[in-house]
Amino acid sequence: MKPLLDIIVITYNNAGLLTGALNSMGLSTYGPSKKLVRYIVVNNGHPDSLPAWLKGNSIIVVQAPENIGWEKGLKLGLGYSDAPFVAFANDDIRFVPAQKDWFWKIMCMFNDPKVAGVGPCSNYIAGPQNLFADIEEKFLDVKYLIGLFFVLRRSALDEVGGVDDTLPGGDDIDLSIRLRDAGYRLVCRRDVYVHHHGSVTGARVNGLYW
Repeated sequence: MKPLLDIIVITYNNAGLLTGALNSMGLSTYGPSKKLVRYIVVNNGHPDSLPAWLKGNSIIVVQAPENIGWEKGLKLGLGYSDAPFVAFANDDIRFVPAQKDWFWKIMCMFNDPKVAGVGPCSNYIAGPQNLFADIEEKFLDVKYLIGLFFVLRRSALDEVGGVDDTLPGGDDIDLSIRLRDAGYRLVCRRDVYVHHHGSVTGARVNGLYW
C-alpha cells in the first residue's frame, strides 16, 4: 500500500532522541494510520551513529555524504518520497501517547484543497503554535508554521519551488510566505501537542547561545 504521508526526519549523531521520536510517532498511530505513514530518516552524522534497530526495518534510511544541514537534508529526503503528503520532522520531538489521534486531526484538514500545511502546538516554538499562547480555538489559520513538525501537501510544496536551502534557520518562514502568496492556507492544530526538546543538535554543533 502506498503511504499517504512520508515523515522525513533529519538526524545528526543523536541515536537516543531519534529512537524516542520514531517510537513516539509509531506508538501514537493506530489502526489504519500505521499503514498510511512511512518514515524516511536522513542521517547527517556518522553511519554508525544510527540505532541498530533501524537496520532491516521498513524505515528508509538515507546516508548523507557529510553533515549537509537541515535544508539540504530535507531536499535529499524528498527525493525518496512519493507520498501525496510529507512531513518535515526534527529528531528531538515526542508525540505524547494520550494523543493517538494526531494523524487524523492533522490529515483531515487537507480535505480543503486550499490547505497546504498543518502544524501542531508545542512547548518550544514561536507564535500561535506555542502551547502557552492565549488562544481558545482548537485550530486556526496562521501566517507561518515552524518546521519542527510541519505537514505539507506535496503538490503545493512543488508548486512554490520546494525547500530553499539558501536560508538556514529561516526556511520554514520563507516556505510559509511562498505558500500563502500562492493562495494556500496554513493551519495550526492547537489540539495536537508535540513535545520539543529544542536546540539539541544546534547546541552540540555550534555551542549554546544563551
